[in-house]
Amino acid sequence: MKVSAVIWKKKNSDGLYPIRIKLYADRKNKYISTGLAIPLIHWSEKNRRVLKSHPMHERYNTILTNLLESYNSTYTHQDVLEDMASGTLGDLFNERIRDFQSKNRISAVKRYTTIIKHLKELQLILLPLQDINKEHIRLFNQYLINKRKLSSAALKNYNKVLKTSLTYAEDNPRFTLPRVHPYHKFDPIKENGGTKITLKLSDIHTLDESLHFDIKPMSNEFYALTHFLMAFYLMGIRFNDLIRLTWSNLKYNELVYTMSKTGQVMHCYLNDKTLNILKYYLPETVFPRNPEQYTACKNKDGKNIFELEVKYREYRNYINHRELTEQEIKEFQDIIGNRDKLLRLVIEKYSRNRNEFIFSDYFEDATDAQKIYEKISSINAKTNKMLKIIAREKDIKPFSYYSARHTFAHNFRKTTNDLYKVSKALGHSSTTITENYLKAFETLELYEDTDKFYKDMNTLYKV
Repeated sequence: MKVSAVIWKKKNSDGLYPIRIKLYADRKNKYISTGLAIPLIHWSEKNRRVLKSHPMHERYNTILTNLLESYNSTYTHQDVLEDMASGTLGDLFNERIRDFQSKNRISAVKRYTTIIKHLKELQLILLPLQDINKEHIRLFNQYLINKRKLSSAALKNYNKVLKTSLTYAEDNPRFTLPRVHPYHKFDPIKENGGTKITLKLSDIHTLDESLHFDIKPMSNEFYALTHFLMAFYLMGIRFNDLIRLTWSNLKYNELVYTMSKTGQVMHCYLNDKTLNILKYYLPETVFPRNPEQYTACKNKDGKNIFELEVKYREYRNYINHRELTEQEIKEFQDIIGNRDKLLRLVIEKYSRNRNEFIFSDYFEDATDAQKIYEKISSINAKTNKMLKIIAREKDIKPFSYYSARHTFAHNFRKTTNDLYKVSKALGHSSTTITENYLKAFETLELYEDTDKFYKDMNTLYKV
């Protein structure tokens, strides 16, 4: 195994020549980017180093020396993952994966497995943990930016995983930590932000109306829209948690569930909007949907709800054609209030000691965590596909399931102006996380303000 530094003969977009690490083994060359680039005149082909004529020669040569020593050290170990020496970077990530597998944290397993693939690509999988330094972190980041084209947000998440793994290794006798922590005085990664997709409250109203009056019940569009609206009404609940909800999670006034990402117990108020979505998932023996089911139904409260629903829709039809009188408005409000009060009682009674899933039965018989994860991912993908179709039909900007969480957070912050309440509603472990999460909405608000500015300005023109 031979390791050396070389200057690439092709200029980059800045007109500079990249410096790469050349790995030669089994008659094959592999070149790894260092993230460094210089004018060709400042490179010594004889010494394979940056000349003193370059203003950054000391720093660049230190980086190259550290990288070359690390790769030489790495290849004193065997070149297969299965036979890695104890205490390597690959060892650490494999141990983390085994730990996540034992806890059925499949998404974490997937994330760490992806990182192992990147480390293999960079030939860092056999690097002893005690030898890792800042240059390896920079090399890893350059690879993710230049080759994988990742955003700064994704880059920040990858580095968070690395730092978390190093913290995990502190209490594990298998691993010897570096003398100097590689992230000590390491420049923090700044996110370039961008905007999170959020909808207006008028859009939420349009979608809610569409669910109850336009979309065919139990169709693919219906399921996708109920998922999205429930996420908005339940304080931005994540898809993995929503799809796993059982009836026993529902209490009289609230939903209680354990957030899969953090293990935190969450309490969400069951408002009337959620009740009127949940009613569609009740069996017809509890809540009839048509006259035939109504006749066969023996549940008195369910039949009363059906009767009130019929009257409600009659009044909605009146509203579409004329204004209601004061007496009719009062009657209409009484109908809504009585219907929703009965719904709450019926759902609470039906939910007692029922462990069936509310929104899906696709994995009721599945016991393998990996298969459950794959099924949930498949349902999520189908939901997002249908939401894109609904967005086009309703002339709303394209959105996904996760836009419900963004929309809730953005509007809840504007309403309460209380960071602590927003943080608690989203289930964040600290307000710092919430502050970072909400930063992208600052750009959104700027867009909204500039749009309003130009619209107001257009009123000055007589065109």
